[in-house]
Amino acid sequence: MVEEHGAAPPTLALNTKLEDDFVSPLTAVRGSLEILRDHPELAVADRRRFIDMALDGCARLDHGINDLAASVYAAGQRADDEPADGLAAGEPAQRIRFDHETNIAELDLSDLEFDSSTAVNAFYDRISAALEATGKKWFLMVDHTDCNIWPEAWIAFAYRSKKAAAAYALGVARYAMCPSGNQPAASGMFSSREDAMADIERQRGR
Repeated sequence: MVEEHGAAPPTLALNTKLEDDFVSPLTAVRGSLEILRDHPELAVADRRRFIDMALDGCARLDHGINDLAASVYAAGQRADDEPADGLAAGEPAQRIRFDHETNIAELDLSDLEFDSSTAVNAFYDRISAALEATGKKWFLMVDHTDCNIWPEAWIAFAYRSKKAAAAYALGVARYAMCPSGNQPAASGMFSSREDAMADIERQRGR
């Protein structure tokens, strides 16, 4: 591949973006917090200035993370219609069940393995299409029992699940069945379907 004359090498461009999106704001946040920690005698106006600097750095980090997630999603898009998640063509539709009486949609991720962003995107493209086709929003219960998400798939998984919830969910409860009632390691994850259902009812306001 021939680069255009004067164009920055891809590695240099990537390093510059990482510097702008992550390193610089992280340095600003750390520096501001260290000053606030080490100098309790600071005047109120000075403390406010360093707090604002830290919050600005956090906003830049949040923006960088969203850009990264969107880039991973775009990179994982496929030009063809072949499944990329190891599932038969019709299986994702069977992984979501709609109860119109209770307005609850149950998404079954149990025993699935996502080993790449491509697999995540292919799966969620079809799950999102199924949710979109209903023309309404749902209380979403997600079964994560024995769902294996590889490190290289985590960013895409977090992005797509958050995007689906924002677009189609009135509320979300996640659970993973554990032996002897042990609480799952993941934060915010219930240890049984019953506990997740109770949380849905709490979100519903009952």
